[in-house]
Amino acid sequence: MSLREELLPADLAFVDSHHDFFPELVLIQAQRRLYPQNGMLAHVIGYTGEVSEEELDLPEFAKYNQGDVIGKFGIERQYNDLLMGVDGQRQVVVDNRGQVRQVIGNKPAVPARTFN
Repeated sequence: MSLREELLPADLAFVDSHHDFFPELVLIQAQRRLYPQNGMLAHVIGYTGEVSEEELDLPEFAKYNQGDVIGKFGIERQYNDLLMGVDGQRQVVVDNRGQVRQVIGNKPAVPARTFN
């Protein structure tokens, strides 16, 4: 579940300073796709969105998980596999306060292809 998509520096400072009171709050950094200004070519570029429950039931979306952001229309959908990276994973052992006590495994994320 996502509480907020974009955080201001003051929000980040609050979460960081209150970690003892809210150990379940985890900051997850995500890269956003950049688009031309003023919506230029929006009808061609398309848009992204969270994969829906109906899409997850279709075979073509079997590789995605609930909460993944995918290309929904236009170039975004056509080239989604090239524009998406691969999520990383970290397995940890935590205590009853949510403090990390041991890192069991770490799989780094793979960034998407860039078109410079």
